[in-house]
Amino acid sequence: MIQAQSGLPNATFLVAHETAHVAAAAACSLWLVPAWGFRALGASVAAGTLIDIDHAIAAGSIDPARMMALGARPPTHSLAGVSLIAVVVMAVFGWRPGYAAFAGGISHIIMDASAAPGVPLFAPWSTDTHVTVPTGTMVPTLVVLGLFGVILQRLALRSKRQKKHAKTTVFQRPSAIHHG
Repeated sequence: MIQAQSGLPNATFLVAHETAHVAAAAACSLWLVPAWGFRALGASVAAGTLIDIDHAIAAGSIDPARMMALGARPPTHSLAGVSLIAVVVMAVFGWRPGYAAFAGGISHIIMDASAAPGVPLFAPWSTDTHVTVPTGTMVPTLVVLGLFGVILQRLALRSKRQKKHAKTTVFQRPSAIHHG
C-alpha cells in the first residue's frame, strides 16, 4: 500500500483504489451493454465509485487523510445502503440501470470488505462496522454478478425479439385476410 509518512494512504493510493472500483463495477456490468446500452454500464460505474462520497460526508471534509482516518466505513457501505441506491436509480432511470447500480455497489462493498477495516455489511441490523470477507471473495462476486447480468441481457434480447415479431405479425394480419 502506498502510504504517506502519517501511515495513511496517500492520494496516489486513493486514485488507484477508485480505479479498481471502476474496473470491478465495469466487469460486473459490461455484459449488459449489448442489450441495455452504455447507460447500464454508466450506472454501475457511477454507483461503484460515487458511493465513496459518504466518506467525505462522514469526515466533514474532502481531505483524504481525514476521510481515511474515520476508523470505519460509513453505513452506506452495506447491503441496505447499496439496495437503497439501486432502488433510487431504478425509480429515476428504470430497472435496468437499477440492477446495474446494484451490481456496481455490491462490487464496491465486497472489495472494501476484503481489507481492513471492513464494512458495516449488515447495517442497520447489526452494529458490527468491521465485517470482512476472504480476499478471494471478489472474483466469485464478479463472476456471479456478471453471469446474472448475462442472463438478464439474454432475457432482454429475447423479449426485444418477441416484441419485434409481435409488431410484424400485427401489421401483416390485415393484408392476410381475404374477403371473398
